[in-house]
Amino acid sequence: MNILIVEDNKFRIQKFKEELSLHDTLFITDNTKLAIGYLQKNKVNVVFLDHDLKDKHYVVYDENDGEDTGREVAEFLANTMFDGLVVIHSWNPVGSKVMEDVLNTAGVKISRAIFGMPEFEHVLKLIKDRLI
Repeated sequence: MNILIVEDNKFRIQKFKEELSLHDTLFITDNTKLAIGYLQKNKVNVVFLDHDLKDKHYVVYDENDGEDTGREVAEFLANTMFDGLVVIHSWNPVGSKVMEDVLNTAGVKISRAIFGMPEFEHVLKLIKDRLI
């Protein structure tokens, strides 16, 4: 399985590597342009998507916040009708909702599972067991 992880937190990145790298191909980046470039050149099955990247934190919605946030990747996925699964794992409720709305409008399959919470662990297990 080819998995793209858009994340900037070193602890979270380590957790992804420990949980998924045994049988999967992982591409991990905190750079939205690199993430989009990877999506353009590779068949990706699952995208794990954080909103706040590079120590930027957004607490209110601003339509200008798309650059260098997970929203930029979500918009690309929506515009290209991504046919895999997008797991929104961000702790930012406003940013997560914006990404969720963008992806839902395009009909992209999503799971909203906050990193470290039980639903996130459940999604990781399903992916590892190849059930989604």
